[in-house]
Amino acid sequence: MWLSGTDLQRIVYQPLDPSIPHSATRFVINCRLVRALAGSGILVAGLLARPALGSAQSPDPYVVLDEASERFEDMRTLCADFRQVLDVRLLGERREGTGRLCQRRPGLFSMRFDDPEGDLVVVDGESAWMYTPSRDPDQVLRTSISAATRRLDIHSEFLEAPRARYVAESQGTDTVAGVPTERILLRPREAVTYREAVVWIGSDRLLRQVEIREENGSIRTVTLLESEPDVAVPEGTFTFTPPPGVRVVNR
Repeated sequence: MWLSGTDLQRIVYQPLDPSIPHSATRFVINCRLVRALAGSGILVAGLLARPALGSAQSPDPYVVLDEASERFEDMRTLCADFRQVLDVRLLGERREGTGRLCQRRPGLFSMRFDDPEGDLVVVDGESAWMYTPSRDPDQVLRTSISAATRRLDIHSEFLEAPRARYVAESQGTDTVAGVPTERILLRPREAVTYREAVVWIGSDRLLRQVEIREENGSIRTVTLLESEPDVAVPEGTFTFTPPPGVRVVNR
C-alpha cells in the first residue's frame, strides 16, 4: 500500500483546534493510526522526524571563561571606554557615569570618570585610591591592595582562575554594544563582598559587561564600549596625587 506525504499528514496529524486558521494550526500525533499504518507496512518514520525546537545550545560556560581568561593572561595592557550604572537600593538612588578604564598587568588599574568629572579609582601597585569630588571633594580614601579592592578591577576579579572561584551557569546569548556575547551567571565559591555577578563575554573572548549584585541589594553594571588590548597607556595613568588641602583617610 502506498500513500502520498499529503495523505499521511492528513491521517497522522490532527488539529488541536479546528477553529484556528490552517497557517497557525498546531498538530498532535494520532498514535492509534500510526500503529495501524506501521502494522500495514507503511513507513511513517520520515514523517514523524520533525525538527527539534531550540536544539542550538550555548557553549560550556567554563570553556568560555577559560578562553577569556587565557586571552586576558596574554595581554600586557588594556584600555576601554566605559559606562557605569550604580543602583543603590537602600537609598533609592541611581548613579550613572562614563569614562576611561585602563590597566597594566600585573597590579596597575585606573578608572577615571569624565562624568562625573574628576571621580576616579587608581590602583598604583601599592595602594588603591578612591576620590569622588562629585560627592565629597574634601576627602580621598586610600586602602591597601587586597582581595576586597581587587573587585574594582573587573578583569582580574572575574577572569583570574574562574573555575576555582565561581560556580558558572550559562544564561544564553546577548548583544552588548553591538557585540555578540555569552551571558554567564557567576556564584562565588568563597565569601566575598557580593552575592553573585553576571558577565558578558564577547565572541572575541573579551569581557564586554559585568553586573555585580551586592548583598545589600545594590547593583553595579559596567559596560565596556571600546576595548583596546595591548594599547599604549598614557604616562601618569596609574598614579594619583591628592589635591592640596584634601584630607586622606587610610583604611
